[in-house]
Amino acid sequence: MVEKGVINYLNFIKGVCIILVILLHSIPYAHWRISLAGAWLDQAVPIFLFITAYLTYYSFERGKNFKIYFSINSFKKMINRIFFPFLFLIIIQLTILPIIGHQMPAKQVVMWGGVGPGSYYPWLYLQAWFFIPIIIYIVQKLSIVKSIIIVLGSAVLIECFLSFIDIHPNIYRLLFTRHIFILYLGCIMRKYEFKLSISTIVLGITSLFAILLLVYGGINLKPLFTGYWVSQQWMTSFYPFLIFIIIRDIYKHIDKCKITSLINKFGIYSYEIFLTQMFLFSLDFSSIFRRIPNIAVAIILYFIIMLFFSITPVIIFKKMRLK
Repeated sequence: MVEKGVINYLNFIKGVCIILVILLHSIPYAHWRISLAGAWLDQAVPIFLFITAYLTYYSFERGKNFKIYFSINSFKKMINRIFFPFLFLIIIQLTILPIIGHQMPAKQVVMWGGVGPGSYYPWLYLQAWFFIPIIIYIVQKLSIVKSIIIVLGSAVLIECFLSFIDIHPNIYRLLFTRHIFILYLGCIMRKYEFKLSISTIVLGITSLFAILLLVYGGINLKPLFTGYWVSQQWMTSFYPFLIFIIIRDIYKHIDKCKITSLINKFGIYSYEIFLTQMFLFSLDFSSIFRRIPNIAVAIILYFIIMLFFSITPVIIFKKMRLK
């Protein structure tokens, strides 16, 4: 088992990230630019994957190997945890949405990987699950300089190839390849436990600057990038890396607060909350809030309501199961 203190701050970070996911999905896409979503809200998924790599690396430190990791039982455990609830949700959505007047063509469901915002994430997770052990092997066998050259070089080459073949954005959305380097950073974070330093700050700010240029400055770096999801690329990965370190260090000073314990609980149930919010947003209640003349007030109210109804059913369900 991971040390209790580590588990607590990881849950706290996941709790913060799931709140950011719901806030991101509460903001109309037309307002993402003015809200600078790419520079903060859009970093939640990279941090989730970063933590997944961190924990997987730790499990290998504790004795897990390729044979155990890729065993039938291990694979079934992952599928039962991630995919069965996701697929069950899709069935519910495809049953309910047509009844309330939301038609979902089969082609659209396939191309989007599901229904609702974030439906790509389970597919990213599945691919990352298979690939992380390869990164772990590289990190364990090579120096940090050699490993970063191999992993970063691979990430750049794959992105260039996808750009060269002009991959369809819907297919690219479902690929994990843009997150290869953040998975690597999760592994080396566990191995070296980097602290907040001038180096990590400079790297993080450089990545933030890259996000601002790529997303808001209109900079086109093809063929280095496909042009899709530019706020979540190898060049931007040190920014969520820095965010992780900062939140981790903040947690040490607020770990006794009641609100911290609550956010920890959100982190423990983050995947269940994610699925719940995906279902709720697919119902599209946003038209009700568009009647509010002040867009900022409308977004805040929408966010608070969606946050409450994404979290509350999960907490109640979990408490009932514990009885």
